[in-house]
Amino acid sequence: MAPHLGRVYVLNQGTLSRDSSETPVGPGSIGVLDAATGHPLHTFRFSAHTHVAPVGAAIDERRGRLFVQTYDQTPAGSPGPARLLMLDATTGAVLRTITATGALAADERTGHIFVGGGRGGVMLDARTGAVIRAIPSGARVLVAPRLGRAYVADGDVVRCLDTAMGRALFALPVRSRYGARRLTLSLAVDEAARRLVVLDGEDAVYRPASMNVYDALSGRAVRLDAAEGGVEAAIDEQTHHVLAVDFLSTNTSAGPTSVTTVDTRAARPVHSVEIGRAIGGQGSIAIYQPTGRAVVTMADASGVPYYGYNILSVIDTRTGKVLRTMRLGGGPSVVGVDEQTKRIFVANALANTVDVLNAARL
Repeated sequence: MAPHLGRVYVLNQGTLSRDSSETPVGPGSIGVLDAATGHPLHTFRFSAHTHVAPVGAAIDERRGRLFVQTYDQTPAGSPGPARLLMLDATTGAVLRTITATGALAADERTGHIFVGGGRGGVMLDARTGAVIRAIPSGARVLVAPRLGRAYVADGDVVRCLDTAMGRALFALPVRSRYGARRLTLSLAVDEAARRLVVLDGEDAVYRPASMNVYDALSGRAVRLDAAEGGVEAAIDEQTHHVLAVDFLSTNTSAGPTSVTTVDTRAARPVHSVEIGRAIGGQGSIAIYQPTGRAVVTMADASGVPYYGYNILSVIDTRTGKVLRTMRLGGGPSVVGVDEQTKRIFVANALANTVDVLNAARL
């Protein structure tokens, strides 16, 4: 989402491999939509001579830079190199190819891009793409710009960095209150309440276990095992409620999808509601803060895995009640919110469509 540029960027990974991994093999592209109308504006295409699929992105609107993590496959299907591309956010021109790869997060206040990296992370200059310094590696990266903090999760450790200099400030071992080792599944931060929320999972199987709440500036544990966990989380800073979604399903078996709400200040559960049965174990959540609405997408269990409809549920973040549900396109989906245009965008992978909803009417 790029609200100040009035644009929405949609990553199209192209064809998926036919084996069980469903690896993107390209050729991929990036669709650019008008944030107010949802109408297509441009398509940024990659070289026709390589099988490039975009798998992640971060944008610095102030500097007009779009950083795209790509995955290459050779025409024979064997893995190729992963690359990080720096694009002009307006024209799509590739300005620089960077060897750093991994999870991405942008901090427009400092003009820095944080890349988790598999064998070592880096902090980049958003304007030039130059490497400023090495940072700890991690599969998940989250930036809290108003707090001047970045959080990098690597397995059972979450490290906090200073966004201005990239220095490590503290490290959190991800454990249960009984000391059991856990793996980080998702991160969220309530900057107003200065709370860091870590959703963790049991070792090896990545099964959601619990939600831990920390002081975002000091790393002090406010409450461990504050509630049952999930795989995705989003925060409403007006109510100081974090909503965690647990998709209890796999690619071949259906299961219930539940949403647990926790007050970040007290670190105690407030609500829990089951919103339906999903399949595929994937979905997405986002918050439209002006009206206090959470939107959750999941694959409908009544369809063949990944080929059924997506179900979008609208939840009141204050009361935890499900206000409405609706069917959308098929395939794993990602949801994004643009508060300036009052639009919600849901990208449907297999249907190759984007649903545009009026957030103010939900």
